Amino acid sequence: MIFYRQCGRKGFTVLELVVVMSITGLLLSIGFVSMRDYARKQRARQATQALAWSVQVARTYAIRAGSQMTLAVDEASRVVVVRDTAGTVSFRRSFGPKSDYVLEQLGLNIDGDSLVFSRRGLCVNCLSGGPTNFNVVAQDRAYVLEVGLLGRTEMRVK
Repeated sequence: MIFYRQCGRKGFTVLELVVVMSITGLLLSIGFVSMRDYARKQRARQATQALAWSVQVARTYAIRAGSQMTLAVDEASRVVVVRDTAGTVSFRRSFGPKSDYVLEQLGLNIDGDSLVFSRRGLCVNCLSGGPTNFNVVAQDRAYVLEVGLLGRTEMRVK
């Protein structure tokens, strides 16, 4: 049974091509927007993970050096520095606007804005009732980085 009569021409009509191009454009635009949002979320997560890695570096340096190490946090310039009791800087990472990992806000919920690790890797000035929190905002997403007494870090979305 033939539903239409074939005219002998092979190819597509202009209307068919316009419909296909419209659908393709719509799918590409949806994919572009969702990919951009995904990339933004990943950059925020990577910045928070880089901060967690900095905490682990401070703890590792304390164990390796066999002396107390301090992870000092400058909230205004968004810089973290690992230094020993003599003030020698062992590690420095910037989370400012010109860095690889950009944080819009960086805050620590204890007095002194620094974590101190003993030579055995224990957080000396962490809160005893629960984890010490870094409050982080990156790419308009808020994260909390929890640091326990043993220096274990855990990241969660605020």
